[in-house]
Amino acid sequence: MAFTDPERKRAYDRAYREANPEKRRAAQHAWSAANREKRRAFSRNYDEAHPEVRAVCNAHRRAKRYGVPFTLTRADAHELLAPMRCSATGLPLAHSKGQPSALSPSIDRVEPARGYVPGNVRLVCQRFNELRGTDPVSHDFRHALRVLAETTCETDRVNLPALTPAGSLQQ
Repeated sequence: MAFTDPERKRAYDRAYREANPEKRRAAQHAWSAANREKRRAFSRNYDEAHPEVRAVCNAHRRAKRYGVPFTLTRADAHELLAPMRCSATGLPLAHSKGQPSALSPSIDRVEPARGYVPGNVRLVCQRFNELRGTDPVSHDFRHALRVLAETTCETDRVNLPALTPAGSLQQ
């Protein structure tokens, strides 16, 4: 059936999709199975171009797992990711392919019970967030920064601020 009016074709296609959801699902599954590498490449490219989408998806998954509120939007995540600096340590952040590195950006809940809501989240490096969540001593900023400096991979190594004996930071 040939349509000269694009609006009529869209309406016909929409009605067909609504009437035959199982055929559409089967066709999508068959295409994905036959074009697995093409699909993976598309996903990788999309994730690199839109890191805020991946950040929101990951935060939403964690919110469900922990049973905390989630109201972040893509725009909120875009604002968080704009400076690409750890708000706790001041280190520059960089996206990594595959598994996150020590300096990958991570969304941290300031007060965990309040959840992922605007005003309660900040952008920190992955390793700092891991340390803060698993080690009660690491709530001390200097301790977490020291551990981060000791455990950062050679490829992630950056100039960390020096710790003075009094505990204040020097640049």
